[in-house]
Amino acid sequence: MKSNLRIALFHNLPSGGARRAIFEFTKGLVARGHRVHEFRLSTANSTFLNMADLTIGETVFPFEVPKYKRLPIPGITPYANAWKTIAMFRGLNNLSRQIASFIDHKNFDVVWVNDCQISLKPFLVRYLRTPYIFYSHHGGTYLGFYEGLEQIGEKGPKTAIERAKGTFFWLPTVLQKQYIHHNEIANARDATYVVTNSSFAAESYYQFFGIPARVVNYGVNHQTFKPSTTDRGEYVLTVGALIYRKGFRFLISALSLLPPEYRLPLKIIANFIDPMEKEKLDYLAKQAKVKIDIQQIFDDDELAQIYQKAKVFLYSPIMEPFGLSPLEALACGTPVIAVKEGGPREIVTDGVTGFLVERDPAVFAEALKLLLQNDKLREEMGANGVEMTHSQWDWTIAATSLEWHLQHAIQLSRKSDHRLVE
Repeated sequence: MKSNLRIALFHNLPSGGARRAIFEFTKGLVARGHRVHEFRLSTANSTFLNMADLTIGETVFPFEVPKYKRLPIPGITPYANAWKTIAMFRGLNNLSRQIASFIDHKNFDVVWVNDCQISLKPFLVRYLRTPYIFYSHHGGTYLGFYEGLEQIGEKGPKTAIERAKGTFFWLPTVLQKQYIHHNEIANARDATYVVTNSSFAAESYYQFFGIPARVVNYGVNHQTFKPSTTDRGEYVLTVGALIYRKGFRFLISALSLLPPEYRLPLKIIANFIDPMEKEKLDYLAKQAKVKIDIQQIFDDDELAQIYQKAKVFLYSPIMEPFGLSPLEALACGTPVIAVKEGGPREIVTDGVTGFLVERDPAVFAEALKLLLQNDKLREEMGANGVEMTHSQWDWTIAATSLEWHLQHAIQLSRKSDHRLVE
């Protein structure tokens, strides 16, 4: 195997767990002697955990997301917006073909492709001739899965006007969604070497797309996320983008079922805030008499201090592929209560580092009450979490595993004329 690879890293990611992962992976690969060049779209986040000091260079490809506005002609807006979306995806497809050609002519040993925040599964995998792996941070959970969930139980019966609008705008809505889903599925199935972050994500990728995926777990930055001797604060904590599928509404429902003396404020730390979701959470919290404190934080040291002072970390996103934030909480010595689904089942050891419970607000509330009223149990679970993360979840181990797959992709391409088919 070649010891010093020239790696082309491609991504179009916002801030968040996946963006943190590629930073830590890159740091590990560079420490092992490899050279990484970053390729990204202009829509990607470049300030959160900037990699300029790690990479040998960066190439940014301009790309513009259309602005969706209401048009002065009634009834035309959904059709115009649908066309803008389809045109955007076509433009992204064409740009990806150009990027693939550009990378192929730069004589990289291998390409490390990551998710695209627009199409999720990147178009780039359709056109690359250089050996590559596609690291799918979101597994097989495609857009329509979450779109369907957002409509469950959130609204009352539709009015006559709403029903009429739904009928009139049915065609552009369906065409737009089908176009997006068709391209995501096509891109996912064109990816011939897929890696993802959990067994659940690998299984869901295979379930949705019929393509097997390898698993390279994330790790924890133990220099930043570590226990502290400071006293715990009087709050419970959750971390994640402030969007529907992160499950914050569920947490408010669970907290509302606790007796007042155990109903601690819920601190929500978000890298992104959807104004409509914030408005909804503020309303629900007020109705349920639950105090919430929403903050947007990007500084790791500040985030670590908030983990360290929390009584308990709460986690209830819908079918989360992995779950980096509960892992960071455990590394800080904070026990975790998580909904027993998706990736968190592979992180939290039930009864040892926290509790895994059904998606039932009453059951979740009982588990939280048990921890809040038992200081010794919280301390034991917190200590177990620190020990577990040090022994099982380390970015050095993760980078070594990713390195093996990059090398393996090169070997396979030599045997099969650049088509990674085993």
